[in-house]
Amino acid sequence: MKQEYEAWRFSVSEMSEAEIIAYFKWWGFTDELGHELTMCQPFLDLVAAVKKAEE
Repeated sequence: MKQEYEAWRFSVSEMSEAEIIAYFKWWGFTDELGHELTMCQPFLDLVAAVKKAEE
């Protein structure tokens, strides 16, 4: 089986917090109740912590 599409190569370290959140929003991740991952405070805290650790 041949891969039809090329994967989007990106580095989270090159993205801002807003870009990371937008990327995950684009994927449409939700929980079993339909709540968006990008509206989850633990997810937002994780993104902020990752970006802060890079400083």
